[in-house]
Amino acid sequence: MMIYYRKMKPTIMRNIRREPVGIRRESNNEAFISLVRTAFPIIAGTAVFSMTNLIDMKMVMSGLMNSGFFSLTEAEKLYGQLSGKYVTLTTFPVSLSSAMATAAVPNIAACVTSGNKKEVKRKINTALKLAMVIAIPAAVGIGVLGDQILLMLFPSYPDGGILLKVGAVSTAFLSLCQIVTGVLQGIGRINIPVIGALIGAGVKIILNKVLIGIPSINVAGAVISTDACYLVAAIFNLVMLMRYTKIKINFRDILIKPTISAFVMGIGCIGFYKLFMLIFGNAISTLLSIIVGMVIYLIVMLVLHGVTEKDFMSIPKGASMVRVLKKVRLMR
Repeated sequence: MMIYYRKMKPTIMRNIRREPVGIRRESNNEAFISLVRTAFPIIAGTAVFSMTNLIDMKMVMSGLMNSGFFSLTEAEKLYGQLSGKYVTLTTFPVSLSSAMATAAVPNIAACVTSGNKKEVKRKINTALKLAMVIAIPAAVGIGVLGDQILLMLFPSYPDGGILLKVGAVSTAFLSLCQIVTGVLQGIGRINIPVIGALIGAGVKIILNKVLIGIPSINVAGAVISTDACYLVAAIFNLVMLMRYTKIKINFRDILIKPTISAFVMGIGCIGFYKLFMLIFGNAISTLLSIIVGMVIYLIVMLVLHGVTEKDFMSIPKGASMVRVLKKVRLMR
């Protein structure tokens, strides 16, 4: 960023000199204060979730030990399943929605500044749709193939599949929360996500305290509380977004169609996995099932008109994908 600034500094300074004389320029102190006021809520919203994860890790060990049903070795083993497997495997899909959220901020902010309400509505719905079109099938895939994925990645220690089955949905909830956070930041409501994150963190801590100590639930309690945390934060942010923008969210395209398509995909993944296992081992069968599942998901989404040519054109290499889909007659 600094290299880019040094390169563009002459152009920036020329533009500043061309500003009308009547416009008051901010002093360095005023600019710094404005920057802090803008950046702090954004950083705080992210830090709250990170802090919650740290509290979560502390509460898991103490909760398991205090229950009296687990030894230190058993508690550490369960903790390892949570931190080393569940967190790792559910984080990757979320990184994609996080990137989308970051990209959405300047685009939406530009439309808000120009006063183009129609374009603001379109960009908000497009950002939400693209994030959930990726996050929902990822959550379903992790949920239905959790045991198989762990056996493929950790053949000597495949335990922990139940955590993926229970917690896969958090991938979708967190992705929704992050993209709505990006949109709220784009329209200037940077404090709202912080409040949502704090509410979600409070729910998580309470559920951790209640669930982890139950022997039959144990470490899965932390996963359930994570699901609830992100769901509550996402709903709060979404309600606030609709309240402040007065925009009608297209839930049919954003949530319903991807969920139906992902459900069909999940059934297909299980069926094809069993079929492939008649010929191959677990690793190859799992990979092939994931690939087939992606194809099934895409086909169902096209049949339901869940994704359109316009959607493809808004992503990198979208034009090439449209040409291929038209060639195989999956798109008109």
